[in-house]
Amino acid sequence: KDRNEAEAFKGREFFVEGVEVESEESFMSDEAIGLDIVDGRRGRIGTVIGFVGLPSYALMLGEGWNGRFEIPVVKGLGVKLDRQAKSMMVELPSQYPGVDDED
Repeated sequence: KDRNEAEAFKGREFFVEGVEVESEESFMSDEAIGLDIVDGRRGRIGTVIGFVGLPSYALMLGEGWNGRFEIPVVKGLGVKLDRQAKSMMVELPSQYPGVDDED
C-alpha cells in the first residue's frame, strides 16, 4: 500500500501460481523434442519424443533400442538440457525400467 509496507518484503522470495521463473536449468518442452537422451553412466539411451504435464512434475517420454520409456523431470534424476551438446542429460539409477544397464 505504501513504500514502508513494500520495504518489509525486500529480499523475500514469492511464489505465484502458474508463473515459472526462467533459470539456466529450465527449458521449453518443444525445445527438447528430437534431442538425444544421454545418461551419465550408460551414454546415449534414446531420443526425446515428447512430454506429459502432470500435477507435480513433467514426464519426459523417450524412445530407445528397447522401445519407449518415461523419465520424470525431477532433480533427483539429474534431468537437464545441455544446449551446447544438444541433448537431455540424466542420471538414472541401475535397472531403470525400459533402459538397458551397462554390461
